[in-house]
Amino acid sequence: MKPLPLRTSLTLVYTGMLALLVTALAIGEHSLLVRRLDDDVSANLEEKARGLHGYLRFVDGSPVLRYDRDDADSAAFVDDATDYYQVYDARTGRLLAQSPGLESLGLDYTPDEVAAFRDHPGMTDVRTDRGRLRLSSTVISPTPDEMYLVQVGDLLDRVDRSIAGFDG
Repeated sequence: MKPLPLRTSLTLVYTGMLALLVTALAIGEHSLLVRRLDDDVSANLEEKARGLHGYLRFVDGSPVLRYDRDDADSAAFVDDATDYYQVYDARTGRLLAQSPGLESLGLDYTPDEVAAFRDHPGMTDVRTDRGRLRLSSTVISPTPDEMYLVQVGDLLDRVDRSIAGFDG
């Protein structure tokens, strides 16, 4: 078998290197897209949780949302932020309030699970029948004798579909 001419060999080597470079760039861009989408979802969820804290009051140990229902912006924000939310007594693990959205997903935690969220607040992803749900868990102590775990969530189905569309 006769060796390939130098020009052909160099063309094959350069073509292989270019293909490898383009593949590496595509993988890097995909990873960057996934990370940015994930960061955006987390930042939006943190903003919702912080904002909801401003409207959340505790009256005799019960959570109450106080806002001006005639203010369209406040009403829309609270409606959106409470699609998937729940409040637990962080000391006992007892569920105090839960949105219909979370109730329909069947996310009821045991006192030990509530204690784990209380001890390690932050973001958690949960797989549900309707897709991935990201929960932001925060602890609120309005008085030294009170401690509540507040969870606010977002379904990540749009994000997951975007990533799947990019992959497909």
